[in-house]
Amino acid sequence: MIPGAIGIGLLVEQAGLYRLRSFIIFSSVVLCAQLIAIVNPVVFPNKGAVDPGLPNASLPWRIMTRRDQWDWAPLEAITRKCGLPAPKIAYLGGGRSFYQPQIERPWVAAAASTALATPVYAEVKWLWRYEEGAIDWQTVMANADASDVVLTAPTFVGEMNDTDNLYNEHNSEFVARLSGDPLFQKPISVAMGRFEPIELLVFVKKSLPCSSAEHAADQR
Repeated sequence: MIPGAIGIGLLVEQAGLYRLRSFIIFSSVVLCAQLIAIVNPVVFPNKGAVDPGLPNASLPWRIMTRRDQWDWAPLEAITRKCGLPAPKIAYLGGGRSFYQPQIERPWVAAAASTALATPVYAEVKWLWRYEEGAIDWQTVMANADASDVVLTAPTFVGEMNDTDNLYNEHNSEFVARLSGDPLFQKPISVAMGRFEPIELLVFVKKSLPCSSAEHAADQR
């Protein structure tokens, strides 16, 4: 874009178009439209999730829209209370703030801020993605049972134009299956996001020295 803008500017100067009244008016209108596109999302920030508008990019007037960032610190607090400094975490679903690097962030930040000889990190596993084809519940549940903590967000859809909805189409069924799994306690509900909070359900193994009731009380 920058070389293109420089080239157009040179052509305009060589042709003397910048002296024309009509060209000045046109340039002023384009400049004002660009300023409105940049300033409007800042002055009037969105209060809910906003789709980017294109399958693999964002519309120019949505570049400055406010994106919700999930704080995964409550998950780290839950696992720490359960005596898990380096938990095995599995999750089903996906989105801009709901994917492996984001989930791992509290442990990475803690390791970076301390001088431990051997830093501890969470081991996070994505149970299924739509590119793999039809979901294999037997494999998904086997991997979930091998984890200490399992996450999903039953009402989360994500950005429709960014295929998030495909990653999250089985979240509700996963909750039903986990709720009937004798290895897990009742889920802990955690509100994720600030603008339009999403309910994240955290399933903890019954074998761990902590209860979902205690965590639910902490959340309140």
